[in-house]
Parts: sequence; structure tokens; C-alpha cells
Amino acid sequence: QISLNIAPKTRFFGDEGDLLELLGNLIDNAFKYGKHQIQVSAYPAAKQEIHPGLILKIEDDGPGIDPELFEKLMQRGSRLDESIPGEGIGLAVAFDIISLYKGKLEATHSKLGGACLLVYWPPL
Repeated sequence: QISLNIAPKTRFFGDEGDLLELLGNLIDNAFKYGKHQIQVSAYPAAKQEIHPGLILKIEDDGPGIDPELFEKLMQRGSRLDESIPGEGIGLAVAFDIISLYKGKLEATHSKLGGACLLVYWPPL
């Protein structure tokens, strides 16, 4: 089950293809590792946020990501679970796209029980 929550007045500033590639990679990982639930949220960052602009949040109910190992996953070919099909490039590509826009990608724990990937996308 996937749910999508987009807050009113949410705006994206950038190339549509970059956004689609980014979301495609992050949502694909959530489907691979999640059990039954995925939640995708998008909302404008409040003025008091450290990274103003757009915030994207992708959550799942899978095993989660150890924050200490997250940086390793930003390297192409790096994977934590070899039993799940994949090439280990999805998060690296997502990280490259976010870096082009001087944004930030973080991993935390989701209220669903698995991973929560937060993308801070600054305004252009």
C-alpha cells in the first residue's frame, strides 16, 4: 500500500526529469525493502527550517537503514542486503541529483517502523 501526501502550496524548482529520477529511485527502494506500507510526503519547508525550500519524505515499514551505514550507500555498487535484487546505484544516483541542487539527503527511522529518507531541496 502506498499513500501520497502533498501539502498545499508545495512547489518544486528544478528540472522535472531530475525530480522523476530522484523519486523513482527512492520509491523503488521503498518497494524493495518495505513490507506493506510506503508513505510519500512533500511539503514546503517552514522558514525556521535549516534547509529552506521543499522537503520530500519517503517512509516504509521495512528493516530500516542504520544511519552509520547510510554514507556507504551513497557509493555506487554499495548494498546492505545482497539477497534483494538490485545493482546498488539507486541511492547513489539520488544523492548525485540532490547534490547538483545543493540539497541534502538524510536517513532516519520511520514511524512506520522502517526507513525514512528525507530530501531537503533548496529553492533556486
